[in-house]
Amino acid sequence: MLTKKEYMKLDKILGEVRLKHLDLLLTEEPDYKSAMTEVYGYQHNWFTRKWNFVKKFKHAFVMINTLRGIDPSEIKLTEECPVTMPPNIDFISFQAMMEIQAHLNNGINEKKPSNDIAKAIAIVCYQAHFDLEKYDSDSERFKEFQEWILNQNYLHIFPAFTWLTEALTKSAEMWNERFFSVELTDEDYDQAGGSRMVQFNVITTIKSLCTDFNVDYIDAWQISYNFVQTNSYAKATQHHIQEQMQNLKETRMKASRGSQQ
Repeated sequence: MLTKKEYMKLDKILGEVRLKHLDLLLTEEPDYKSAMTEVYGYQHNWFTRKWNFVKKFKHAFVMINTLRGIDPSEIKLTEECPVTMPPNIDFISFQAMMEIQAHLNNGINEKKPSNDIAKAIAIVCYQAHFDLEKYDSDSERFKEFQEWILNQNYLHIFPAFTWLTEALTKSAEMWNERFFSVELTDEDYDQAGGSRMVQFNVITTIKSLCTDFNVDYIDAWQISYNFVQTNSYAKATQHHIQEQMQNLKETRMKASRGSQQ
């Protein structure tokens, strides 16, 4: 993790860099001319050629090499982050969680990552940033939010992406551990191809929410991911307990029959 002094030094060097500039600055061959134009506003005329070229080129050179030399994961969230983060990644809506998982599973475009990063941040932060009850990635507000994110200071906004990827990993590990602890195995079910039902997990979950809480299909998507997972975990735990009870009863019955022989 960067020290405060190191962070302030980076902020001074990269202060003009916006998230949208990543596509330009992380190319295999540094494009100093484009960096001078897009980042520092260099204009190619007789006046700027005479007075600003050397200065702008030096800034572009230092900026690009500094950006390429830092580990983005070392840049942590600060109060300067312009977006409002959810207090917990699991507090986002079920729809938002499904969208962010699908988005990241498709992979970030390594050559042009800025749009993918901005979209990921928008998905996770949309409701918290605007204090909205409902998530809607098809709305004009969402599209404007994503565009706004692209124009934010790179050093201030990128840590939001680092935070959400780390938070998603921790969330997945936690829920996997919980569900694994109450997992029931059925060899006959597995041999019959029960694993094929995995592809229907999302629609099965939505149907369950509609039934359990008497909500319609649209509202079910807006329930928080934490609530959805807790509900599913409660059901899985109940089934696990019932299975354990059935096994105990069968064991006692066998022991009882054995003692009578």
